[in-house]
Amino acid sequence: MKKSILIFITIFLFITSANSISAEAHQKSIEVKIDEQAFQLVEGTDYIISAGHILVSPVYIISVLDFTVPGKGIWWDNKAKSVTFAYVDIDDYPKPRLTFKVGESHFTEFDKQIELKSKTVMVEGRVYLPLRAISEAYGKEIHWESSNGQSVIRITTKNQ
Repeated sequence: MKKSILIFITIFLFITSANSISAEAHQKSIEVKIDEQAFQLVEGTDYIISAGHILVSPVYIISVLDFTVPGKGIWWDNKAKSVTFAYVDIDDYPKPRLTFKVGESHFTEFDKQIELKSKTVMVEGRVYLPLRAISEAYGKEIHWESSNGQSVIRITTKNQ
């Protein structure tokens, strides 16, 4: 009896570790290059694909904005289910500038509403914002390249 339990536990541990290794091997990533800056995004944490659109964690949107976001300039409002980005004014005070609400296909910059081709979504407690739509709203061009199983998104300022 002890021998059969030991064999069962060994097989269980082997299958569990094999599934873990397999999941890590199949984890997809995308390289994003914004002007001179480059970083890797991991699917499920840093980005998701929803309805054919790449949505990213709010921290990656900072790189495409035309204003500085201070160190703690991204706030989550749980009651409103919204993400707010701040800028630093002339007196070094952070001021709310952009607001993205989960489930909405637009965002607000100050009092102006800007339409998006994709909705802001929340998956497993994480908020994701549409990369292309926000980049284009700030005068960026998006280029998708894929070769040898590696995907690269190049985001450049128009006319560069």
